[in-house]
Amino acid sequence: MTAKQGERRRYMREHQGQTIEFSVGETVPPGSRTPATSCTGVLVDVSASGIGFLTDLRLRPGNRITFSMTDVPRAGVVMWTLQTEKMFRVGVRFTETNG
Repeated sequence: MTAKQGERRRYMREHQGQTIEFSVGETVPPGSRTPATSCTGVLVDVSASGIGFLTDLRLRPGNRITFSMTDVPRAGVVMWTLQTEKMFRVGVRFTETNG
């Protein structure tokens, strides 16, 4: 099987490398207000459906985050987290635009 045959993604990824600032809420229903923790990470890739980034904060599937991309407020839900040697690789699916 070639790499293309094994590809499961619906959208192409655009590889990044910039710093991203994000805020984390708990696993809550959309629209609920919870205290947020402000953090940073390194953006790895972006697609039409979500982002991937590295951070030193352990996020869990279901955590809701807010962040800004090209000055556009965005929101998403953590779908998966993979621990690397010193960081966590996080996959986030976009959920809504704040604003």
